[in-house]
Amino acid sequence: MFSKLRIKAFTLIEILLSLTIGGMLLTAISVYLVSLANIWFIRGDDQYFNQHVEGVTYFLNHALKNSAISQEAEVASISWNSPPGYSDFEDPLLTFRLKEAPALLALPDRQFTAITCHLYFRKGDGLFMLWYSNLQKNEDSDDVQRTLVSPLLSNIRYCYYNSDDDEWETHNTPQKDRSQKLIIPDFLFLDFEYDGETREVPLQLPKKSGNISIF
Repeated sequence: MFSKLRIKAFTLIEILLSLTIGGMLLTAISVYLVSLANIWFIRGDDQYFNQHVEGVTYFLNHALKNSAISQEAEVASISWNSPPGYSDFEDPLLTFRLKEAPALLALPDRQFTAITCHLYFRKGDGLFMLWYSNLQKNEDSDDVQRTLVSPLLSNIRYCYYNSDDDEWETHNTPQKDRSQKLIIPDFLFLDFEYDGETREVPLQLPKKSGNISIF
């Protein structure tokens, strides 16, 4: 019985062929990547800047549009809040919630759901998203993820509608009401800057509704 068994293995020719094919595939992939890089370079910096601004604007619009919705009324929830471990001496951040993390916030080995997001702008460094899952224990700043959304964002302006004067007001800082609480703006102006070129993009915020939780 055992004499009929044969051990099958790759021959020297098969091994050489597999190595050759593998090398050809790696070479083809390298050429493809280099070609893409050259195409991107030839298209110029202006195209890169415009595409970056459009991509960031699309991401933020999509995230805000899909922020947590009240089950009782179709009104998105956005508020001023601070992430865990945030200093009491710093102003709260514009905060909203998502049922699941979008691709930009996804990590290779983890899937996050029921997340809270904070828009964090730092002059000279750009716009960041501070975020964490509400299903996990979050006690200090180490539990908060930080994702760079755009290093090219140079300024944020806050726009409010003044019903008394029937006009729009734009400010470089968030405004407060009579009780010194921050007011949620109607929309933002995002100012991008790259290599001497600037672009201004409006970003509409969800309707004001207080703190609505669906988690």
